[in-house]
Amino acid sequence: MTAQTARTPTEALIITLRELGLRHRKGKDADGYTAYADFAVRGVYLRSHYRRTHERVRDFTTAIFYSRHATEVAAENREQIERRTAELGYPFKVRIYTSESGRTDASVTNG
Repeated sequence: MTAQTARTPTEALIITLRELGLRHRKGKDADGYTAYADFAVRGVYLRSHYRRTHERVRDFTTAIFYSRHATEVAAENREQIERRTAELGYPFKVRIYTSESGRTDASVTNG
């Protein structure tokens, strides 16, 4: 197997989360049933008047998790996500939040 490379921060994050077993796009599972995505990757832009220019400038890239399972996988593999995205040339930071009720939430961003 050849080593994967990433041309953008979005690709680096998708490669890393797929290596952890998460699904990026909706598709079919082994039994032929619809399997929905575990996460999406989005760019966050500031409005142009904040930058005093008319071009769109991406401020950061983030992962949106659609299931509790995906959030838990990201939280459990924090170091691996940070290490692997840095190896691909686009380092991301994983932040883990715990509510008073004990629910764990995670965010993955590069900004």
